[in-house]
Amino acid sequence: MCIKNARKFLVPFLVMLAGIVPAQEDFDVFNYWQHLPDPSETLYRQLLGKANEQLSSRKAEINSLNSNEKKFARQQIVKEKLKRMLLPQWEKTPLNTRIAGAIDRTGYRVEKIIFESFPGYPVSAAIFLPKLQGPMPAILFCSGHSNEGFRSPVYQHMILNYVKKGFIVLAFDPVGQGERNQYFLENGSKRFGPTHEHSYVGNQIFMSGISPAQYFVWDGIRAIDYLVSRPEVDKERIGVTGRSGGGTQTAYLMAVDDRILAAAPECYMTTFEYLLDSKGPQDAEQNILHFLAEGLDLPDLIEVRAPRPTMMVTTTRDIFSIQGARECFLEARSFYKAYGVEQDLLMVEDDAPHQSTKKNREATYRFFQKYLENPGNSIDEDVEIFSQEELWVSDSGQLYKNGYEETLYTVQKKNREKQHIGSLSDANTFSKLIRNISGYSEPTTIKSVFSGANEKSDYSIEKYLIRINDAYQIPLVWLKPHDLLSENTILYIDEAGKSSHEDSTGTIMQLLKAGHQIILADLNGYGEMGKEFDGDALIDGVPLNIWYAGILTGKYPVAFRCEELFAIHRFLENQAVDLAHVFAIGAGSASLDLLTAAVLGVRYSSLILQDCPLTLESLWGEKEYPLNYILSVIPDGGTGWDIPEFLEASGTEVRLLNPYRSQEGTSLEPGSNNLIELVVEPEKEKADELILQWTH
Repeated sequence: MCIKNARKFLVPFLVMLAGIVPAQEDFDVFNYWQHLPDPSETLYRQLLGKANEQLSSRKAEINSLNSNEKKFARQQIVKEKLKRMLLPQWEKTPLNTRIAGAIDRTGYRVEKIIFESFPGYPVSAAIFLPKLQGPMPAILFCSGHSNEGFRSPVYQHMILNYVKKGFIVLAFDPVGQGERNQYFLENGSKRFGPTHEHSYVGNQIFMSGISPAQYFVWDGIRAIDYLVSRPEVDKERIGVTGRSGGGTQTAYLMAVDDRILAAAPECYMTTFEYLLDSKGPQDAEQNILHFLAEGLDLPDLIEVRAPRPTMMVTTTRDIFSIQGARECFLEARSFYKAYGVEQDLLMVEDDAPHQSTKKNREATYRFFQKYLENPGNSIDEDVEIFSQEELWVSDSGQLYKNGYEETLYTVQKKNREKQHIGSLSDANTFSKLIRNISGYSEPTTIKSVFSGANEKSDYSIEKYLIRINDAYQIPLVWLKPHDLLSENTILYIDEAGKSSHEDSTGTIMQLLKAGHQIILADLNGYGEMGKEFDGDALIDGVPLNIWYAGILTGKYPVAFRCEELFAIHRFLENQAVDLAHVFAIGAGSASLDLLTAAVLGVRYSSLILQDCPLTLESLWGEKEYPLNYILSVIPDGGTGWDIPEFLEASGTEVRLLNPYRSQEGTSLEPGSNNLIELVVEPEKEKADELILQWTH
């Protein structure tokens, strides 16, 4: 069932009902607070604050390295961290390389190849071989986020210049680019561009507790395995380069694969201080799980290489901050100086946007000519570019339309199923685990600010700002019927925001007519607190780049939301509300927020979860999955927890209404794990009737 249909019970019904219809501005708590920071940007600002704390701690450590011995010691610690975080421990299976065709041109030959980085998992590539006597130096070329992969005319120009200068070049398609697209529409066209495809499957990989970057690095490692197997290649003279997303992959590979002698990442190296202040976290494979939390930053990718030759290729108007690049270079140079080879870390800079320039290309040619010991002419030459079709390794230009079945989705799923699944002994242990791994911390200061009231004929509306840790505030609306017929207070959190219930005769107004007090609040990322983060992983309206900030820092959006739910609980307690009679209703992704908060100790008399996933496996285990839940998910680190563990540790009775189910369904049944009732796909009227019955 698609999420669009699943939300039919949550989207407001605009049927007017005289006497109980609020005006639109009634739920807008921030309407008159014009000088407060923009509430819709609060979530990213809080994540940025966490990142800056971690970066400041790292900077203090770097500044304390006042001897070569301390630099060497840190280098070894960082090297072990990066290998753990980036270097997979998967078995190297046969590459099963197949030459799909060859092209002869004056001075060189191109062989179009397919190799398998996992059994049956294809990588499309081409090796460009100068017609010279070997062994020759070789360069692995990593492509940026181009739809064409290495066939992009910009990338071909650089590749062919290297070939003309006597370098063997192996170029391969990253997953989701060139001939390795994995998601298609019914008409056969590509469903995603490169960054979106990386992030869509990357989310599933993150959920398993590892980084998608490992799979990109693995493709590069297996490409080098193939490269050094060629008799024409001098195994002691291997270089790697690439621009943009290819610069990312270059930086990762050069940090963990010791076979790489010389490396030149282009239009990527900066620092997270400036990256997070400008473009923010990039698509999935450009973020490493807990990278900042582990005390790391992008300069570490260079510093672990010392004393091996490295050149940063930069532009002054790049999307990757040039100030960050300059500071990265200065910091990393001190590590090269400790080895007495300060001159072997270079930086070239040109006045240009995010692109390869003639000046930078020629500097890169000179760099590899020097350090791979292949002297010659470094002038950027005109070359004859191939058409995309000429460099296809498959008949259709897409491997998955030519018989291959293993995709990154299927590979990550198989690898996850091989992970060791630890046992979660009891609810208390699980609660502590979630507290630690989510980054949750109970607020130290909570203050409520009364923000106005509206009197209606049958009820009143009170509006509040709940200030948390003197850092930010969330909006809360309290609906109080004049005829208080129930001892229960209903807390309703909707991923669509509290204003989605304005001008409505839906669930909220029916609860109000039944005499319940209603609390509506927008948590971080919802309603007045929500904004579509303008990042390269904004897919279907879900700002995944926000989640990636949590990936980097180890404090996830759901942790902030749970802290806000804790604050709301304390607010209600201070308002003399009987906490033993607080019913909580969560809609959409907010259902996961409420369930997680209950696990973390925010107690409710009962939970009603609408559109909650029956199983998290339905997110990582299905090729097509809804994205709206992702910002409320915590990667499980391979422990294998799922919704039953959350239900068991929630400590309260739970009812699931119209849950999201995967195609394979689930064995989750009422009567265990605190699950009282489970109702699938009721009609709108029946759903409202059930909520009224359950909250009676």
